Amino acid sequence: MGKLGKTVCGLLLASLMAIMVPINADAVSAQPSANPPYKIVVVKRGDCLWNIARKHCPNRDVREVINEMYKLNEIGKYIYPGQQLKVPLDNPDAVRPSTAVSRGLVGRELVCIATAYTHTGNRTATMTWPQERRTIAVDPSVIPLRSKVYVTCDTWPSINGVYIAEDTGGLIKGYRIDLFMDSRDQAILWGRRTVKVRILE
Repeated sequence: MGKLGKTVCGLLLASLMAIMVPINADAVSAQPSANPPYKIVVVKRGDCLWNIARKHCPNRDVREVINEMYKLNEIGKYIYPGQQLKVPLDNPDAVRPSTAVSRGLVGRELVCIATAYTHTGNRTATMTWPQERRTIAVDPSVIPLRSKVYVTCDTWPSINGVYIAEDTGGLIKGYRIDLFMDSRDQAILWGRRTVKVRILE
């Protein structure tokens, strides 16, 4: 092949490669993301969709998560141990609608009896791990779960501050709250005290 033939072939090859590059780029971008917006969870004995949603997405609305699970999976009437489910990722920055706002409770101040509790080894009713100076247990019919409140106590002012209604309890009914404390001795020393609770949000 002469020099002219080689030059023509070279130009044709270069042109073909230039055409192919954007096609390949588009093909790559069309592929599924390497980080899908879900994780694989293996169903255990006793699991149900509600529990799985609460456990793996504690910062999201349970019904919303279950609806997404139905879209991501071919789920029949039942789920079975060993079954692999695609579960949406949790979103800790998700903004939940405030039940306190919808019920017109923001700014309301309550006088409550406060007791204290300590570690049980379990998560709270909102699936968080309890934390001192943050977690309180409430009666959700009085103080909605996940509400932020400001607690003040005249006889123990060091506890004054902002708390989150994250937990419930069988004995926590009506105008009563339960403060979480790391120390069992401190919880016993606290006993029962009168506090003021102002609902912030």
